[in-house]
Amino acid sequence: MQLVVDGLKLTACNPGFVDGRNAILQADQIRYGGANQNLIWAAFARRGLGYSATQGSTSSRSDQVEAFNLPVNNSVSIASVTNPASPSVNECSLGANVTVVVRNTGILAQSNFPVSYSLDGAPAVVETFTGTLASQASATFTFSTPLPAISVGVHTMQVATQLAGDQFTGDDQVSYNFTNTAANNAPYLENLESASTVPTGWALQNPDNGTTWSNVSVTNGPLCAATRAWTINYYSYNANGQEDRLVSPVVDLAGSAGTRLRFHHAYAQYSSSYVDALRVDVSTNCGATWTTVFQQSAATLATTAITTSSYAPSACAQWRLNDLDLSAYDGQRVQVRFVGVCGFGNNLYLDNIELTRNGVSLALRMMLDGPFDAGSGQMNDGLRAAGLIPTLEPYTALGYAQAAGGGGEAVQNGVLARTGNDAIVDWVQVELRDATTPTTVIATRPALLQRDGDVVAENGTSPIAFLAPDGNYHVAVKHRNHLGTMTAAPIGLTNATSALDLRDPATATYGTNARRINGTVATLWPGEVLPDGSVKYVGQDNDRDPLLTAVGGTTPNSTVAGYLPGDVNLDGSVKYVGQDNDRDPVLTTVGGTTPNNVRTQQLP
Repeated sequence: MQLVVDGLKLTACNPGFVDGRNAILQADQIRYGGANQNLIWAAFARRGLGYSATQGSTSSRSDQVEAFNLPVNNSVSIASVTNPASPSVNECSLGANVTVVVRNTGILAQSNFPVSYSLDGAPAVVETFTGTLASQASATFTFSTPLPAISVGVHTMQVATQLAGDQFTGDDQVSYNFTNTAANNAPYLENLESASTVPTGWALQNPDNGTTWSNVSVTNGPLCAATRAWTINYYSYNANGQEDRLVSPVVDLAGSAGTRLRFHHAYAQYSSSYVDALRVDVSTNCGATWTTVFQQSAATLATTAITTSSYAPSACAQWRLNDLDLSAYDGQRVQVRFVGVCGFGNNLYLDNIELTRNGVSLALRMMLDGPFDAGSGQMNDGLRAAGLIPTLEPYTALGYAQAAGGGGEAVQNGVLARTGNDAIVDWVQVELRDATTPTTVIATRPALLQRDGDVVAENGTSPIAFLAPDGNYHVAVKHRNHLGTMTAAPIGLTNATSALDLRDPATATYGTNARRINGTVATLWPGEVLPDGSVKYVGQDNDRDPLLTAVGGTTPNSTVAGYLPGDVNLDGSVKYVGQDNDRDPVLTTVGGTTPNNVRTQQLP
């Protein structure tokens, strides 16, 4: 502050910006012997008042020439960091490589200089800017080495230029913190009451850096009370066709059935000649592509009568609830963006953005006998370790009937890389059946089975959901080479998650000996290599011969790898003889010493 005061005393009459800069530099020379010259030059250069800047006429505001350089020959700085951005990022930001803007703040052109980044104090990743950067020029530099996978929480990032002989190093490095936010789960609500224009996880895209969305207080909200809402002032914004976008955080719809997007909007036309619009898009790939799910404009968008005054909602009846079906996105990770399109008409308002989860939710646990290890009490994950589990559920292609939106589920990225108790063993098919007539299938859901027996949705963690109303249902489970089973009695299911443990021998199941009892753990009977609802060791259509055929017929010692029906123990290969072969479980299922027996699936 002292230098500013001293500089004012040294400034001539009718000064320009460059005059003011030079006076402050002179004041530093007089008072401090020039000790702060580098800092002062850097501060002015960042704002366009660098060494080569000219102020033009002191009587004009339009003839200036900005410059961002310093009075040195060699200097390169970090102008900004584009990704990862502060204060928060999500998986979409982290999916992109580190991107920075470098600026030549010296007088001479520069090329082939190192640029580096370091995350949380790790050894720096150093790469080379290979282009030529003229004096005062800026360029975007994207590292080819991506960020490593990072945990949810706060992280520290450092980026820097490393020009040899840099004559001012004060602007070479930028250090900052950012927060890696977890994906939100449905149900998700953003009601704007935080008063932030850009709530946590959201992004605002304002391409022309002009008028854009803001968070304002509204006297008459959708619920007939004062509230906060997003608005964009198209009454005063004359930029026809200009888009301004609000982009949501990632929302995980795994474990969601019949997802719906709901939001309120309020809008009045200025006249029929001025056409404002609102569009809503959905992306499943971090914004690489978008699908439009809502688009209205002009009179269709309007929620009240035309007015030539600047519009603000004056009654709750002027708000319209939009309710969109997003069930096509069940099980996926999505972003939603709200796009305002300017027509120089009147003000547009948005509030209460909500992604809802419908149907009933089930936390199911079960065990398959083929991969079950009695010593650990868990199943092996040999299929996953061998990279053989398909990313798309296999049951629809195998001919299993689907109902109420079931079928087509796909594993989310990273799920099959998990190890330990939550490692994936295989896909299973789960059915809800009518409480009175259990032969009637009401809803289905292919799902993932973990080593510890949890049956989970596409993200590998969430309970599974069915598009069905609250009520009582028999729950049946099936596997492609194990005999299915079903609860003996209906159980109550609602939108709140209910639990069912088919590993527990005390859980009653339909029929007789529907599961194999391994001490304190119940498992599904293995060995249904042919999908006929039974396990046979000998005789016509038995389940032993396909194993021999798979390994070569006349070469029983051979093995064959793959995601195959004959891989009864789910270790990633079919074996007919030897240790961990797939023939012995078939014999065990029919009775061991009674190979002529047939084990029949206990499903109605």
